[in-house]
Amino acid sequence: MNYVKLVYRGRSSEDFGARITYPLNIVQPKRNITATSVSGVNGDFLMDATNYGNIQQPINMLVEFPKGYKDWTEWFMEFCDWLQPQDKEPTSYEEWQLSMLEPYRFIGYVAQPPTISISNSILAKVNFTLTVKPFVMQYDGLLWRDVPQTVINHERYSSQPTFHIVGSGDFTLTVNGLQYKLTNIDDEVYIDSENCLVYKSKTQNRANCAIFPNNDFPELASGVNKISLSGKYSKFEYQAKWRRKL
Repeated sequence: MNYVKLVYRGRSSEDFGARITYPLNIVQPKRNITATSVSGVNGDFLMDATNYGNIQQPINMLVEFPKGYKDWTEWFMEFCDWLQPQDKEPTSYEEWQLSMLEPYRFIGYVAQPPTISISNSILAKVNFTLTVKPFVMQYDGLLWRDVPQTVINHERYSSQPTFHIVGSGDFTLTVNGLQYKLTNIDDEVYIDSENCLVYKSKTQNRANCAIFPNNDFPELASGVNKISLSGKYSKFEYQAKWRRKL
């Protein structure tokens, strides 16, 4: 029998004797399109929101009772603890590694908590559901790296990176000829294109410091991208967030 393992917060489902059995059906995201019927007109009018919604991904596991546990109750309590989010917020997005999707990562959270069905002292089944974003991220693109002058996006879809600048004063970030201006920055700033945020920290918003063309955030198009930064800074790094649709 073939198996898939799940890795979260540095631990693997195999640490718990739990493995996902084939076939694992990856749920496909739906594009947000609204069809409206108009009297006297044949065929619906389509309104395309040009985005995809989150998906509900069931995770079903077969468990062989591992050593080191007194009984299934003790095992299940530790398994549930493993799935608790790291962030203080109860529903925060985090990385989930599924071996069959390497080198990509799910970005999601536990939507439906685990349930266990015990067959005997050796075998049990565990089920839970992840709510995941419609795009999976390349692991390499989730690492912080210095920003080069030329970046190549090998994916079909544009990426929505996060830039981090350490420095004070005014800056101009230029991506493919478009200028993203930042004024009166105090010490450091993040530009989070995926979530459309400019901030110093989670509690220090800096949106009033940003002047962006058409109020859009920088993206890295498929193919070659040119990037530059003017201003006095000591660090300029980014998460490229290379992505593909599920």
